[in-house]
Amino acid sequence: MNATWDKPVRNFALSDIVVMGGTATNFVALAGGVVYTFDIVPSATVIDITVNIAAGVCTDLAYNPNLPATPLLRHHSARDPGYCFAHSTLRDLNGQTAFGRL
Repeated sequence: MNATWDKPVRNFALSDIVVMGGTATNFVALAGGVVYTFDIVPSATVIDITVNIAAGVCTDLAYNPNLPATPLLRHHSARDPGYCFAHSTLRDLNGQTAFGRL
């Protein structure tokens, strides 16, 4: 999964990613604090997974806090290779859209 901001952010960490139905792992900051990647590991064979980033977990270089992300929902089924995919928009520090995909 990727979280992309329109400008560099600081203090964004793995613990800022709230996952229901799974765990976030392999958190890596890329592109000078603009792009962050992480994996979501489902906690069950068949489960709905929600990924969310709350408001105020990171700031831009001028210390403006981020806005909350719209939660991302995916239905995971290891038994069925077809799955329901939902695309989500993460809002950046100024309310512009950023990108999130599971």
